[in-house]
Amino acid sequence: MIVDFDSLEEVHAANFKGGEDIVRRTAYADNAGKIIRLRLVQGSSIGYHVHENDYEVMYIISGRAHCIDDGVERELKAGDVHYCPKGHGHSVSNPYEEELVIFAVLPE
Repeated sequence: MIVDFDSLEEVHAANFKGGEDIVRRTAYADNAGKIIRLRLVQGSSIGYHVHENDYEVMYIISGRAHCIDDGVERELKAGDVHYCPKGHGHSVSNPYEEELVIFAVLPE
């Protein structure tokens, strides 16, 4: 199966998970999970949230990110993978000029 993000509707989510500004989100979902492309312009963020019942894997396609990983501040760059296990929390923000593009996978 091929997921073509460019053929799917992009949703603009204001204050996503309590974050700032707008996160542009394109997703494929079925009963097994979600495959998502996230785009964050400078000043936008995904608010801090805990994965109570699932985990998340995020691959940074392009740009750089500021991440809070269980309370620890981290910088992510293109090529990095961030893993947030079940029961742990994280947030991601883009304080940089370049757009941040993330590929994410979450089980359902």
